[in-house]
Amino acid sequence: MMFRPVLPGHRAPCSTHTVVQHPYWPGSGPMLGLPRPAATGASGAEAVSDSDRVGGYAVNAKGVRKAVVWTCASKQAYLPG
Repeated sequence: MMFRPVLPGHRAPCSTHTVVQHPYWPGSGPMLGLPRPAATGASGAEAVSDSDRVGGYAVNAKGVRKAVVWTCASKQAYLPG
């Protein structure tokens, strides 16, 4: 399986920055957001595979940064509103 790097732009914020949600673009249509495990935590992607998996991190409700793999990322992504 090959992983492609995700373009930089959304990184985990320090405590003084706004909460960030990593964008996901399925190849056409609008940018979507990947779900976060905690509404107040940031998330970021580092790589995406051809098998629809995205690897990255998410900050949980306790403020701890954890590794995350979103499987079926295109089905989990949604239009933030």
